Amino acid sequence: MDLEYLANCAKLVFMKKAYFPLVFIVAFSIICKTSAQDYNKSYYSLDHPTLDTESIEVLSLSFKKYNDVPSDIFAFSNLVQLSLDYNSISDIPDSLWNLIKLEKLNLGKNKLTNLSPLISNLQQLKELILSENRIEILPEEIGKLSMLEELMLTHNRIQKLPNSLGELSNLKILWLYNEKGENGNCVKKLPANIGSLNNLENLNMYGNCLIELPESFGQLSSLVFLNLMNNNITKLSDENLIKLKNLDVLDLTNNELTQLPKGISNLTALTEFRLTNNRIEEIPAEIGHMNSLEKLFLSSNELKQLPPQIGNLKSLNELSLYSNKLSSLPKSISKLTKLESLNLSSNEFVVIPEHVFSLQNLKVLEISFMKSLEFPEEIINCAKLEVLSADYSDTNIFPHSILQLPELKELYLQGNEIKEIPKDIHNLRNLEKLDLSNNRITKIPEEIGELKLLKHLDLRENNISSFPESIIGLKNLEYLYLNENNFTNEQIERLEKMLPNCYIQT
Repeated sequence: MDLEYLANCAKLVFMKKAYFPLVFIVAFSIICKTSAQDYNKSYYSLDHPTLDTESIEVLSLSFKKYNDVPSDIFAFSNLVQLSLDYNSISDIPDSLWNLIKLEKLNLGKNKLTNLSPLISNLQQLKELILSENRIEILPEEIGKLSMLEELMLTHNRIQKLPNSLGELSNLKILWLYNEKGENGNCVKKLPANIGSLNNLENLNMYGNCLIELPESFGQLSSLVFLNLMNNNITKLSDENLIKLKNLDVLDLTNNELTQLPKGISNLTALTEFRLTNNRIEEIPAEIGHMNSLEKLFLSSNELKQLPPQIGNLKSLNELSLYSNKLSSLPKSISKLTKLESLNLSSNEFVVIPEHVFSLQNLKVLEISFMKSLEFPEEIINCAKLEVLSADYSDTNIFPHSILQLPELKELYLQGNEIKEIPKDIHNLRNLEKLDLSNNRITKIPEEIGELKLLKHLDLRENNISSFPESIIGLKNLEYLYLNENNFTNEQIERLEKMLPNCYIQT
């Protein structure tokens, strides 16, 4: 397989809709791009007996345990790509900056504390990886790297970005990702001229210290992916969003926002919008203009209601409203015909809003942590439902309406007051996971043996003292949890013989 093709695939992963864990994306991208080489002109050691320094274009010296940059490198005057990552280098000699044909330079995972102004000599440089060092300051001269397309600065100790960063007119990818809580990057503001980066497509500022965005930010018309998770942003302005018409993914999780600007109506290409764990009290009606939105995460905010315009989001397939102050939903929610996943847990509903039952494509419904929640018969209208979670919802009777959901694969009823499993449990013939832990169940019905697809059964913290013979029919059962019940050792030993391929925890 063409390794350059793999490198391009790595880019697509974080440039397009796939939202994989960011650490994986960094690693995969670096590995692929380091590997995409012309093997006839590549070397991985300085000890080769017939080394022709003039012909070699790619030199990969990763994982060599170097404390210093080997001086032999400077003889490779035609180097196009140099990798010195995963060493223990703390200083870069000036001679390295004379390798003026370099297009890719990887110095990641070392012990660098600074970057020389002489880096401006590398006028052909397109990719610069400085991730996982100890760099505190970037020189203003970095702005002279006019060909630079990718700049990776994750996991350093940078607190301020140079103004010259706005002069990198060809820059497409800028990452200053940092795990929160580390002694790492803590950039408090972006350069005022960052809007000049007309080609910037991917900006990752996860885990920094941003409070607000500069007004010019809204001029980043090529931006596709923007991660501002785990910062201290208190507000967004209409100007911040005015030209972000190509933005596909926006993550503002774990910030200090209390409201959203009407300018979100400009984000017409956005497919994923993450706003979890802010302090937002109201969603503006303009959200209805975000026609491309597929995933909307509003969990852990202060919402008391949603605007009717939420029903205009015809492409929405996932909506998370966990941990707000909602007691009702607008009737227009029934217009979300593509919605497959809805999380209403930890709100103030006392009954599942009736409009939910119009969502005929719904596959996942989470309604846990409610007070005295009722299950109307209309839930059977959600015939495609595969996952239902109603943990800790103060229900004392197994909801019989659930037994009419033929496609149900996972059912979670942990932490309620249920005393009896109904015999009609056998109706749920597609069930693979059943969690009834922490209830008041005293008996398992014979009919449970008809759940032939069951893989995971959790009955912890009940008052069960026996099991039916039919349990031997659960041939696919992989995990059975019986902790804190009333079984004897002899019963458990017998159960282990009946279910030899099942892990049983007591």
